[in-house]
Amino acid sequence: MARIFISYKRVDKDTVFPLKDKIQSEIGEKCWIDLEGIESDAQFKSVIIKAINDCEIFLFMYSKVHSQIVDFENDWTVRELSFAKLKNKRIVFINIDGSPLSDLFLFDYSTKQQVDGRSQEALERLFADLRKWLKIQESETPVVTPSEEKSPSPIKKAGEMIAEEILFPLKEIIVPEGEDAITAYRKAAMQGIAAAQYSLGKCYEKGEGVPKKRADAIRWYRKAAEQGHAQAQYALTLCLWDDPEEADKWCRESAAQGYVDAQVHLGDNYYNGWGVAADFVEAVKWYRKAAEQGDATAQSRLGFCYKEGEGVKQDIDEAIKWFRKAAEQGDEEAIEELESM
Repeated sequence: MARIFISYKRVDKDTVFPLKDKIQSEIGEKCWIDLEGIESDAQFKSVIIKAINDCEIFLFMYSKVHSQIVDFENDWTVRELSFAKLKNKRIVFINIDGSPLSDLFLFDYSTKQQVDGRSQEALERLFADLRKWLKIQESETPVVTPSEEKSPSPIKKAGEMIAEEILFPLKEIIVPEGEDAITAYRKAAMQGIAAAQYSLGKCYEKGEGVPKKRADAIRWYRKAAEQGHAQAQYALTLCLWDDPEEADKWCRESAAQGYVDAQVHLGDNYYNGWGVAADFVEAVKWYRKAAEQGDATAQSRLGFCYKEGEGVKQDIDEAIKWFRKAAEQGDEEAIEELESM
């Protein structure tokens, strides 16, 4: 029995299947998704019904194809969605290409959680939510051991991790000949070097060079965060999915230091009412701080607030200004907004 059901359009398979694999890898749970070549015929209906009945969480992969649906009664994915709603399943919309929900979907499903499937930050929050909803402890998630085939080498050059999310390479740390980078980082971390503590935490979080272990990731992130390391503070925010009060504390500290990811995260919390009372004015405040630093996501969201008059006086010219700034950096949502204006 799969506790997660994935509903999608066949034309979106190339986008959905890698995302499905990522979800399974991150939470250690197999998702139910129809097999290639099976058509949605009457015989298959009973299989779908059983799978939805068995699941706890229903992930609806939304794309521009859905925005073009006009016949809801005969669309197969909509029927799956309606049945999941009838069965009181937890429903999450994952927007895989940035297309806004059509009015037909908004009419019935606007209250369901929506996730930007193109945002790594949003996906990390979804993974944390899935673990929480399914009551998956970190010890239950599969240990990822580095190998030549499945994991990158832990070293690109002395003192520089190749993990793409490590933003501060530890160039000041010399890796002695015959010693691996993890050992060198651990020594530096034990000496109180915040950048080393942060990077060691990232290694434990991702399972790069060491077994994947959330508790150790949190321990090292917290040591760096307590020294004022903004990235560690934000990384700790994402890891503490089961302690929203402490997560909020570290997010605010990181945002106050000007770390844009934390600022956008805080803006999203206020905009959507996640963990705090919804407050468009506060959302705009944090979006603006990140937008003025050049963050495209924040610029796009600030433009949307101006367009809709949420948290600020409606100002189309100002909306266009911020959408244009984001679009120049390739932000797809901003590009679509400009094309529609």
